Amino acid sequence: MNSQYPLEKFKETGFSVVNMNKEDIDISDFTKNWIKFLLGNQAAKNPTNIHEIIKDDNFYSTRLIQKNRHRDEKEFIKKIIEKYKISSFIERYWSSKWKIWDEGFGSLGIRIVRPNSNDGYSWSCKYWGPAKNVLSFSLVQFIGCPNSATTLIPYTHKLINIPYKYENSIHCKDELRLDDENFDTSKSIKPANSQGDLLITHPKLIHTEKNYSKKDTRISLEFRLTK
Repeated sequence: MNSQYPLEKFKETGFSVVNMNKEDIDISDFTKNWIKFLLGNQAAKNPTNIHEIIKDDNFYSTRLIQKNRHRDEKEFIKKIIEKYKISSFIERYWSSKWKIWDEGFGSLGIRIVRPNSNDGYSWSCKYWGPAKNVLSFSLVQFIGCPNSATTLIPYTHKLINIPYKYENSIHCKDELRLDDENFDTSKSIKPANSQGDLLITHPKLIHTEKNYSKKDTRISLEFRLTK
């Protein structure tokens, strides 16, 4: 599980990526069954092509409401933590008394972010919203193009007085978002861009879920831990 962005650098960079061969942890069937429930058999067979399979935005939006995109899967989350061998990291860098966080919809979420869409939220950090004190985990399940990966800006968790603006879209209206007209985002990277990559982010790290690919949908499983 070697990584270009190791756990040991988390405190410095504000994020880490733990790599796992899909043969070592194969949860794709779980995710495909969830996609099938949400969007049908064809979407489950071709997850990165969902944007071409589902053309009806009303159907898509109706099926991907909060209660459908979240499940109470605490034991499943614990298995992921065990498989990726990150318990000691969590206890060392976060809390020895950590708990799985549930905003009220379910402890495990599925994120389906299409290219050229409004699916993912723009530049922000968890600290600016209700999840202000959580350690976030995003497990890449299906990805066909590195440009579709979550984008982040290393070291931004250490900054203060970051310029912000209020959200004005379908995503968590009235939450804060980065004022990117007054903040340099040119040093952003997409470190978790392969199936099985587990991205771990600090609550104050600036990142965006936007999919900048022109051809592939990104699907990931997400959970959070609180102290």
